Amino acid sequence: MFKGKICISRIDKIGDMILTLPVIKSVKIQNPSLEIHILASAYNAKVLKHVKYVDKVLLVGSNTRSFIKEIRQLRKIKYDFFINFSPNIKSFILCFFSKSQKKATLILLSRYRNNFFSKALLRIYSKIFCHFQYVVNRFERLNKNQELHQTRMMFNLIEECNIKYSQDVSIDIDLPLKKLFSFLLAGIIFGTIFIILTYLVFDSPKEKMLKREINQMALEFELLNKKSDNISKVLEDIQQRDDNIYRIIFEAVSL
Repeated sequence: MFKGKICISRIDKIGDMILTLPVIKSVKIQNPSLEIHILASAYNAKVLKHVKYVDKVLLVGSNTRSFIKEIRQLRKIKYDFFINFSPNIKSFILCFFSKSQKKATLILLSRYRNNFFSKALLRIYSKIFCHFQYVVNRFERLNKNQELHQTRMMFNLIEECNIKYSQDVSIDIDLPLKKLFSFLLAGIIFGTIFIILTYLVFDSPKEKMLKREINQMALEFELLNKKSDNISKVLEDIQQRDDNIYRIIFEAVSL
């Protein structure tokens, strides 16, 4: 069982933080006396608001001045472990400049091309500053149809650090009843408005079929009208011929 203080950096999006929750919880269950601090962004910190297995949340802002201040504050806390799960440069800087006894980082290479120099500087600096690193060649894994789930990659880094964690952890994010009710109400209202607008603006498949049939019938009716006009013209021409030619020759009464 691991004792001490650990800092996990996840200063990106809400979805990334949600994918990290199983890792945090599994480590806490196996090491209950371990104090876990999370570096979070203003966006994804909301996910941790009601999470009981996180001891402290440290917000990392986007402002450069505040970021320098955060580095100084972070260096005052001597962690036993600093684990970086975020792929952005800020998170790597926080990891490199922290005064943790041990540092570990996850490096995700490009998924679009297999380049030997992909994130080469990060890999070099990670070798210098970090004790553990787990490099994921996503392009190669995709081509070989290998597992590429982000949570699994984070667990692999935890294993590299020799930190024990619990298996088969279920995650439940608790939301206050008022917020849950407001989310449900907003969803119902939005869904109702969307359905109404869809019926008002867009035609159903049956309505589209009926409109096509009406257009086809209108076209056929127009063609019939043209044919009728042509027949009328022919009859008028026959009548004129009868009046001007045949009646004179045969001394007959016109039609």
